[in-house]
Amino acid sequence: MLLIIQGRLIKQFFNEYFSGYQNKEVISDKYWEFKAANAICFRIAHPRATHGHGEFRDKVIQRINAHTLSGQFT
Repeated sequence: MLLIIQGRLIKQFFNEYFSGYQNKEVISDKYWEFKAANAICFRIAHPRATHGHGEFRDKVIQRINAHTLSGQFT
């Protein structure tokens, strides 16, 4: 439930103060990649979360590396 509320706040923030956001990939309650304010953003569970969340932290690292190598973060 906490992830859902925090996700709503993030969405509300970008909708109110920027021109919204665009979902790139969503895995409910585990991983959210989106573009907002001309930046690529990620939302995952807290780093101490267990039960399979580690794979999503690894996925974020892989996606950042891929974006960096492609020049999308420059």
